[in-house]
Amino acid sequence: MNEVLKEEIEDSLFNNLDYLKWLVKFTNEYPIFSDDYFLLFRNKGSELDCNNAENLYLLYYEIAKYAKEFNIEPFYLDDNIVYKIRIDNIGFLIGNLDGKGRIFFCNRVEIDNVLEFINFEDIIKFKDNLRLVKRQ
Repeated sequence: MNEVLKEEIEDSLFNNLDYLKWLVKFTNEYPIFSDDYFLLFRNKGSELDCNNAENLYLLYYEIAKYAKEFNIEPFYLDDNIVYKIRIDNIGFLIGNLDGKGRIFFCNRVEIDNVLEFINFEDIIKFKDNLRLVKRQ
């Protein structure tokens, strides 16, 4: 993926909530998915679903940057780093599995303890503040 396209996709995750709205809607049908599923079975999803599923890694890395900045410890599933985020009252586990390659996954989950979940709106506010500082 070229750098300009990657930057545009990263910005779209935070300049509007389209990606997150897609994630909420998509996980109604696919409550557990990984980025590789649509790479292997591209004909099963729409182009938008395939592209957004493939871009899950961008969301993961943005969450990881935020967590590092605020000293938020990730969770571990079988030695794999996982973050718990929430969008409104919907919870997600977003992580990666390392094996022969790196696969990023998203599981829609119930919010059992709101304090364990990173509020995605906080990540957006953080990114907005960084943009303001860079412009000055």
